[in-house]
Amino acid sequence: MADQVITKQELIEAKIDVKHAGEAVNTEKVITPRYGDSFKSIPLVVKEGEEKTDAAVAALNAKADEVVAKGFYTGFSTETALKASLPNVSEMRARADDTRKIWRWSRTSAEGVMLVTGTWTDTGPSDVDVAVDQFIEEAQRQGVALGQLDEYYNYLMQRLAQIAVDKGWDSSFVVHKGETQYQVNEKQSDINTNIRDRKSVKLWAANLVDALSKYNAVDFDKDEVVITPVLLASGKTITSNNHKINQTSPSTIVVELDYGASNVTIDGLNIKQDKTGSLSGGTGNNHASVKVKGGLYNHIRNLILDGQLGVSLGTNAATAPERRSMFNTVENIIMLATNMGIEQIGSAYNALNNLFIMNPIARGVFIGDRMTGYDNIINPADGIFAPCHGNNGTNVFICNLSTGISLQNSAKYNSKINYFITECDRAVQVIPGTALGNNPTLNNLQFTSEKCGQLILNDQGNHNKFQFFADGSAFTDQGIQEVAGYTGKGFNSYQGVIKNSAKTAAQFRYSHNTYGLQVSKAVGNGANVNGSYGGGSIIVDGATGTGVALAGNYNNLQVVATECLMGLSISGMRNIINIQTDGNVTISGSGNTIIGRIGGNLTVTDNDNKFIGEVAGTVTRTNTTGNNFTGLKGWSDTVYQSAALTTDASGRVVVVVPKHASSQIRSAYATIPSNTSRQGLRVVSISGGNVMFELYDQAGAAVASTAVTFNYTYSCN
Repeated sequence: MADQVITKQELIEAKIDVKHAGEAVNTEKVITPRYGDSFKSIPLVVKEGEEKTDAAVAALNAKADEVVAKGFYTGFSTETALKASLPNVSEMRARADDTRKIWRWSRTSAEGVMLVTGTWTDTGPSDVDVAVDQFIEEAQRQGVALGQLDEYYNYLMQRLAQIAVDKGWDSSFVVHKGETQYQVNEKQSDINTNIRDRKSVKLWAANLVDALSKYNAVDFDKDEVVITPVLLASGKTITSNNHKINQTSPSTIVVELDYGASNVTIDGLNIKQDKTGSLSGGTGNNHASVKVKGGLYNHIRNLILDGQLGVSLGTNAATAPERRSMFNTVENIIMLATNMGIEQIGSAYNALNNLFIMNPIARGVFIGDRMTGYDNIINPADGIFAPCHGNNGTNVFICNLSTGISLQNSAKYNSKINYFITECDRAVQVIPGTALGNNPTLNNLQFTSEKCGQLILNDQGNHNKFQFFADGSAFTDQGIQEVAGYTGKGFNSYQGVIKNSAKTAAQFRYSHNTYGLQVSKAVGNGANVNGSYGGGSIIVDGATGTGVALAGNYNNLQVVATECLMGLSISGMRNIINIQTDGNVTISGSGNTIIGRIGGNLTVTDNDNKFIGEVAGTVTRTNTTGNNFTGLKGWSDTVYQSAALTTDASGRVVVVVPKHASSQIRSAYATIPSNTSRQGLRVVSISGGNVMFELYDQAGAAVASTAVTFNYTYSCN
């Protein structure tokens, strides 16, 4: 009946008893759950129900209209008008257009009586009632899983109300728990503001844009082609089970947040973007797959992107008091065939996690992870204050782009950890800012690299930490290169391992750096250090050139160099080097202090250097002065004789001094530890490593054929 109360409980009781019903799905198919009987999905039930309902309503309407048209029924516009009529016949049938119900008239007054009386009797369900009953029965017959029932019930209520609206009736004919459908719909609109209430695009809207215009939370459950950006305002949510949005317009954003849009969630989409348009990046980037423009607290996650550019966290409108995109999360995203992965341009304090950025077709022309911004406090020419500060990233894979990570203008305090970068022209690039104070600084990068043309290209970056493991077999330039021309202090920290470097592994030029570098095999030098006041350790094995070439000044380094053409060369001055090498060392600078063991030869061509330790090979000096070798083994020592020597007939004795082969004895003297006879020893001659002493008594006369135990000290140059 039209006034029958259709309650939610009745629908629940009408469901098929399906044990452990599967989750609601978004395809038109029969679902076979892991437990229980098979059942049809919501879209399939709705589709079949709609077809049967529409057919039933159309058939009954046509039949009723035919009966009225032939004169078998009398038609009334409303049921109220029908009941108010008093036909002057004994019996007849009539139909009310508003309710489409059929009523039977029975006259109770006698024939010929002027005052006509009688009764109207309801003949049963109208065609609409029949359609409703058929629709409910169809839902019962088809079956709806427990997890689907709420959404199905809400759809049913709106479907029944729509039937009434289509027929021109008041939608209040459907009643639920004492409330009209209008009241139910109003409450449903309020519920839509809750992020947990997601509306199916397939069930509730013509397309995604239409759904977003009606609801805050949308379940994107069907593939769709778009030609303009899908715009999201604050509070909007799109979730999907990997359904595809295909942007077919060249150089066009796919999903775009309004300026300043916040608390937006984009989850589970498969986004495809046209790749035929021209590429642009930076401020002119107008075609990221997903673009945020100055918003806060947005979540972008679980996406597959197949487009020209990936995710852009950009700036707000020019009139906004805060221009930066901040406190957003970007996670669990696969980016295919992209030319830029994640772009943080004028954004701060965002978090990236679990990103796969790759171009499997051709080398991408831009960057995997780009950090840049504007700081007009430091440089008014920047125009706005939107520096790139404090962005974090973890677990990121970057493949086949021009650059893996790029630090640019105003990039400071960013931390990118556990990145894997492969098949890029360079793994990391640091680009100078628009002013000295806008150079990238205080960034922390920790990454692994393979098959890259270069590991780090640092142009004026300072106070940054680079921690890395790198296979350098694809290097086409120096693995690490600090670009010349920077006049400030470096204070960069380089900690890591480079294996199989196809070129010189590192070229350092900036001052006050800290090194913790290990190089295993290099075609060229292991490391060139041209900066000053640096410190730390550099270990090189197997360089075809020099292990460490030091041209800078005032450094304090620990160097280990093995199996290199040359272990160490120093052309700078006033450096302190602790060295352990099996190779040769050359010193062409002055005032250096070299401490340690040189397994090969030592060549010195400048002045005032000091050596402490051991040189296994020869020591060559060319026109030098002021060099101090006395700290080397075999250049100065005190020898303690363990047995007595006996003087000859002339009172003389010869000792062989254990001096270095490259040294020349300049002085020697001897002492007698137990000298009760008050005797003495004096040098008579020095020849090569032989020193002849003469034993003499208190009167100065030589003492012949006498055993004497003594110690002697020698010094060479």
